Amino acid sequence: MDYVDVVASYQMSRPVHVAFIGNSVSCGFYGDDWKHIRSILQSNGKIRDDQIESDIPQSAPTKLRAMLKARNPASTVANICGSGWDTNDHLGVATPSSSVTRQTNSVDQVLRLPRRPEVVFLPLQINDANHKLTVETYTRNTNKIIQALRGAGIQVVLVKENYAIIPGYKAFIDKVDEIARDWGVPVIDTYTPFGNAQWFLYDRTHPNGQGHNLIFSQYVKWFNFMTPPGRSDDQRSANSTSVGTSNF
Repeated sequence: MDYVDVVASYQMSRPVHVAFIGNSVSCGFYGDDWKHIRSILQSNGKIRDDQIESDIPQSAPTKLRAMLKARNPASTVANICGSGWDTNDHLGVATPSSSVTRQTNSVDQVLRLPRRPEVVFLPLQINDANHKLTVETYTRNTNKIIQALRGAGIQVVLVKENYAIIPGYKAFIDKVDEIARDWGVPVIDTYTPFGNAQWFLYDRTHPNGQGHNLIFSQYVKWFNFMTPPGRSDDQRSANSTSVGTSNF
């Protein structure tokens, strides 16, 4: 199954199986009812295995799960998020810059899911920038994640994370398009819609409830009008091809 098939399955009300590998934004921090989120996390900040389909986080994965299940209740969305986790952490690599301990490999976790996803979304720039990893480290780790997932027959969509006030962060956002072109994978851009509007932020990195809704709206766009691989929404040209139509 390729990207077009994933979108077509949604458009035709077939089951769609999705996973996220993300950070505290995917975990839903500082969105609606965020104070309940810690109850479903392990002590290392990663969501518990038995809670990856929890509806407690009011973030894009939960909102997407509701959207997909409204079309077909057999759809699944696994939210493999880790509060404070960067790309090193998600590869199970502990470094001095890590803000967590007892890292586990999130790609391996995806491959162990009872229902293997057809597509995995990767919103993973904020903590790499916040932990002062280099863009080269982010690129190398993201390539490893994509290679492992694609090798298992799983499609990958890179996600530009929301606007955040972090020195050097824009370089990580800009790198996403280059990685996507190299692999021929699509990009969902949740950065550009924020502009520099801080009223969508709870603090310098986390979206508030409105910000989480804005992020989710870009996933809605992708499932209803997919951008060609290797290009983010803001790069779409007039002759891009729509995949199906939407009544969502």
